[in-house]
Amino acid sequence: MKFVESPIPVIVLISVCLLFAYWPIRTLEFVNYDDDRYVTNNPRVQSGLTWENITWAFSTMTVSNWHPVTWHSHMWDCELFGLNPLGHHLMSLAIHLSNGILVFLVFRRFTGNGLGSATFAGVFLLHPLSVESVAWISERKNVLCTLFWLLSILAYLRYVKKPCWSRYLLLCLFFVLGLLTKPMVVTLPFVLLLLDYWPLGRIDIAHKKQSRGSKDLILSGGNVIPLGQIIGEKIPLLLLAVTSGLITLAAQKAGTAVVSIQEFQLKTRLANAAVAYVTYLFKIIWPSTLAVPYPHPGDSILGWQFPASGLLILSITTLAFWQGRKFPSFLVSWLWFAGTLIPVSGLIQVGEQAMADRYVYIPLIGILLVALTGFEKLTRYRQNISYLLCAVLIFLAFLTRRQVSVWRDSFSLFQHAVAVTKRNYIAHNNLGLAYDAAGMVNEAILEFAKSIETVPTAGSYNNLGLAFAKKKMFPQSEACYERALSLNANQAEVQYNWGLALQLQGKYKESIEHLRQALLLRPSLSEAYAQMGVALIAEKRFFEAIESLRSALALRKEPFSYFNLAIAQTMVGNLAGGRESCREALKLKPDFKEARDKLKLLSEISPKDSVSR
Repeated sequence: MKFVESPIPVIVLISVCLLFAYWPIRTLEFVNYDDDRYVTNNPRVQSGLTWENITWAFSTMTVSNWHPVTWHSHMWDCELFGLNPLGHHLMSLAIHLSNGILVFLVFRRFTGNGLGSATFAGVFLLHPLSVESVAWISERKNVLCTLFWLLSILAYLRYVKKPCWSRYLLLCLFFVLGLLTKPMVVTLPFVLLLLDYWPLGRIDIAHKKQSRGSKDLILSGGNVIPLGQIIGEKIPLLLLAVTSGLITLAAQKAGTAVVSIQEFQLKTRLANAAVAYVTYLFKIIWPSTLAVPYPHPGDSILGWQFPASGLLILSITTLAFWQGRKFPSFLVSWLWFAGTLIPVSGLIQVGEQAMADRYVYIPLIGILLVALTGFEKLTRYRQNISYLLCAVLIFLAFLTRRQVSVWRDSFSLFQHAVAVTKRNYIAHNNLGLAYDAAGMVNEAILEFAKSIETVPTAGSYNNLGLAFAKKKMFPQSEACYERALSLNANQAEVQYNWGLALQLQGKYKESIEHLRQALLLRPSLSEAYAQMGVALIAEKRFFEAIESLRSALALRKEPFSYFNLAIAQTMVGNLAGGRESCREALKLKPDFKEARDKLKLLSEISPKDSVSR
């Protein structure tokens, strides 16, 4: 059978495989790993795209990040789909598909090979390493920033073809949108410099003849550009990148996401980065045992893995530079992969993970680029290799479908993580949270205990204390909270939960003190104001209760806070205020029986304001 060079059959195959691979996405739920902070427990996001929320997104550093466009994206989803997870997942999948189309367009511009570009864009779309970015709603920022990253590259290619301010400003616009989505795109100026070397041939005249072999390739008038001019083009982009990096670092330090050098020393960070690079390469070739999260190994990684990984990376880098003139695509692709991973390599440790599948979403494109150029050179065997690649696409589709199913819910996600990783205290903790949310408190206690046994953290002790409180095992609960605060004194959630446990025991004065401590640590914790109002009412300190409940409502409109405010207002003789608070509670929760009964009672005291039926 004669081989056809048209990309259309491959595109059809990719479409079918993508539909098959991501078909389980229709059953995926929100998970308890950041989805609550981004969507399910975020009233700002749930209230949609209001002007107030749009401006809030530019001022907040919630979840230790400054990414207003990401917030706007989630708000738009809630505007369209509410809290139906299917809509959120389909939107992420649509962006992922758009990224695959852009990868195809970029690769075709680089090589002029439509068939190869379509095939390797299909590998990008169907690779299991991409699943985390697509199936995890909280990682909308990853697929979205990549969309702007790829648009920036296409805008740059257009600018190089015919330099002018309007085209350069379009490049800057896409880059800024990427930075406002996720700061990982800070490496774009570096990648553009690589592209100037190959395939654009703007730096080294030795590659001009090689570059002309590409049908759709762009050269700046066939002339090599002075290095100073090329670097000068990147300075505005570099300034934008540095500004974004500084803002991000400040946000992550403010949110305590950045781990101190005392916790992970420099040699540990270097070792983890080296091993992670090699692990990413192996997972690209053979994507098995994928999980979220991969716990940081700490100093245990300082054995043979560090020197072996470092030697392999050094060898590949040396080979890439040595063969840089003969095989410029190899040099560019390797530096693309290695360079774009630097912000998430762990040299500046953010969070508790050693690595993450989502981090390789952009670097994977660099590896596929060198694979594409190798495919181009094997003209004699291209037909057989193309059939092999089609088989690879089908194989990847099956692996991806299996990986998508892992994200069905929190139980599935973290049971899988516990099964394929070692000492995964984060997975045990979140599996415990899933059991706790399902009312399976005994199972939750066991998982929290396993997490603490592996790595004792303030968060796990806090969760264990909350589970004990639900079992009315208050001495054990308070011991857990005390231990949590000894590990991290700046835990507002611990103080808040301890205050709740004391309320359940009728110890309202002690409860108020812990709730005050929670508010000192986090003044925006509306729940602490609300529960302190309840405790103050129990202590008959009604004026203080009114003040506390109003503070809660200023932060978050919530029916129970309005109802408790009505009780406090009534106790100080403010019947009109009590009636109004009951009405506000009923606006938020029309089936709120207690508020309706209270409003009816207050209306009978003052007949002129009868309850509406």
